[in-house]
Amino acid sequence: MSAPDYCDKLFMCSSVNQSANSWTAYLGTSLTIKPDWEIALISANIDGYKKKDFTNFHISINNIDVASESLYDSSGNALAHKALYYNSGRWSTTEDNVIHPREPIYREMTNSTDLSISQFDIEIRDNASGNLVTADATHADAFLVFHIRHRADKLLAFHQEATKDSADLIKSACDTIATNVSTVDTSIGTLNSSVNTVDSSIGTLDATCLQIKNATDDVKSAVDLVKTATDTVASNVNTVDSSIGTLDATCLQIKNATDDVKSAVDLVKTATDTVATNVSTVNTSIGTLDTSVDDVKDAVDLVKTAVDTVDTSIGTLNSSVMSVDTSVQAVDTSVQTLDTSVQNVDSSINTLDTSVGLVKTAVDENKAQIRYQLIS
Repeated sequence: MSAPDYCDKLFMCSSVNQSANSWTAYLGTSLTIKPDWEIALISANIDGYKKKDFTNFHISINNIDVASESLYDSSGNALAHKALYYNSGRWSTTEDNVIHPREPIYREMTNSTDLSISQFDIEIRDNASGNLVTADATHADAFLVFHIRHRADKLLAFHQEATKDSADLIKSACDTIATNVSTVDTSIGTLNSSVNTVDSSIGTLDATCLQIKNATDDVKSAVDLVKTATDTVASNVNTVDSSIGTLDATCLQIKNATDDVKSAVDLVKTATDTVATNVSTVNTSIGTLDTSVDDVKDAVDLVKTAVDTVDTSIGTLNSSVMSVDTSVQAVDTSVQTLDTSVQNVDSSINTLDTSVGLVKTAVDENKAQIRYQLIS
């Protein structure tokens, strides 16, 4: 029901006495009568009644349709009445006899469609005969007050319908809220699941980071091993260089000793040649025996001296050979140490390769897990 449809108004009308004892009550404006309305007479100032020209009467409106009721006469006949007011002979000598019904009779409008009017056609009829009351030309205009309002049952029905509609809207809103709450619960569950997934991913990431750290530590250790092995190799190379230097010096000594031996052998050869010459001289000239013997003695002394020189050179050569052997053993030891260091370097490189492989595996596993979790 929209606001223009609702009505609860009082209309005060002046009624001019017309022929056939009918009055026209002018509303002063055009009024659209709705089927859901009802009307009642609230007050009436009728000059004929006040003058006691008629006291047993009823008042009705004949230009609008209202609900009727059955009244029975003294013979038991049912009479349909649409009166808004009944007066059964009451009249007072002390009051002004203006009609003020204690309980106004509200008549339902029965028009099926809207009805537009600007006046009420009033009829006052005798209760007994049903005829219009006798009026007098001297009667003054009547003044009437009508109350037009919406029917209570229609308002109740409208209120019930509006309440039902409101309740339906509230129920729909509650259902929507419940759906949204369910959606929120689902979203919260999804969020919790996502949080758990994130927590799991973080745990996996932590484990992967730990693996990477451990692998990095292994790489660092392997690098340290490589560095240590490299330092050892460098030290052994220096040792080899030193041994080679010593070997060079020893070889130089051997060469010098060999040269001395060669010189001594040359002296021996010269002395031998001299002895041979002297023996030949002895054989040739006995007379020069003494001289030759002296020469032989001198030659023998030279040979002895040369032999001593050879012995000394041979001792020096033996010492040099022993030094060479020691140097060779030192070189061999250095070479073995160098080989061991190289093997350590190879092992460290293998460890480094293994550590790098672990790092790559851990990174690949982490990438796969993160990709799986993102896809999930």
